Amino acid sequence: MHRVRRTVVSSVISIGTVAGLMSLGALPASAHVEQASQALHVTSGGPPNCSGDVCAKWVKKISPNVKIETWAFKTNFDGHFELTVPSGTHFNSSPNREWRAGKAGAHFTVGLSSGNYRATAWELLSSGKYKDLGTVIFTV
Repeated sequence: MHRVRRTVVSSVISIGTVAGLMSLGALPASAHVEQASQALHVTSGGPPNCSGDVCAKWVKKISPNVKIETWAFKTNFDGHFELTVPSGTHFNSSPNREWRAGKAGAHFTVGLSSGNYRATAWELLSSGKYKDLGTVIFTV
């Protein structure tokens, strides 16, 4: 009788372990990196939105404006951020400078409206030449 009970308990533990490992496999490989990079940026406002090497989120809504922060996701770079609002107007952080991954980013105060906002990280390659490091589209 004890042998049967031990076999059942052992089987239940094995099934639980396999189920737990399978659920971990569903996470993207970069999930832990994302959480670490976003940790400084979750204290207020909306959730962080990341794509490529740029993250963005709204920080504060005070009608008729919204304050949006953009920051480097995984890689340090020299350059600037561009924010495009739903109307299509573009705003750039200025001047070009070094942005540290996961650290403080550029802040934009723009008109609050419905629709998609778009943030892009631009790495400065040489005078007037830039490389798109990533673009994230989000709503406020």
